[in-house]
Amino acid sequence: MKTIAAVLLLAIMASGTAGQCGEGTVCGQGCCPLPNAVCCPGNVFCCPNGWKCDDEGSCVQGPGSRNFTAIDVVFPSGTNATDPDVFLLPSLFTM
Repeated sequence: MKTIAAVLLLAIMASGTAGQCGEGTVCGQGCCPLPNAVCCPGNVFCCPNGWKCDDEGSCVQGPGSRNFTAIDVVFPSGTNATDPDVFLLPSLFTM
């Protein structure tokens, strides 16, 4: 019975986040405002489709391309991870 309750809870949480992202992309427990975005490790930042996240928090496309700062993922509370008042819970979906 506990397993069924846990699966149901996870399904509700996942569907709730997906519905709140609209045209954006689900990244962990938050939403990237870009459609089909690439979620950076930690699910705190994202990059446009076709770009990659680097270790410095930038979006890169390839040699010679201009890099730019990765975009903040917005959480259901309306805040993002760069806001010092945000308390992030570890993702339930990572192992």
